[in-house]
Amino acid sequence: MSTISIRDLQRNTSSVVADVAESKHTALVTRHGEPVAALVPIDAQDLEDYLLSKVPGFAEDMAAADQAHAHGQARSAADVFAELDAQDAGQ
Repeated sequence: MSTISIRDLQRNTSSVVADVAESKHTALVTRHGEPVAALVPIDAQDLEDYLLSKVPGFAEDMAAADQAHAHGQARSAADVFAELDAQDAGQ
């Protein structure tokens, strides 16, 4: 596991994230030498499992969103983006 200061992360965010993604190794972020966060490589297929295990309420939020969509109380992001694109094209 590599270690990077929060200042270096701020200066080189893109390259640090690219390194984590390519190496598949976690990077520990420190502030004044103390660990404060970790950048963890994640595969798109594993994202939902990661969120379910680490983010309280994710499953409930997803179920509520699915229910709202099923009852016509919400629209898909694709529909909203298509509407916005149409509006931009009309201007």
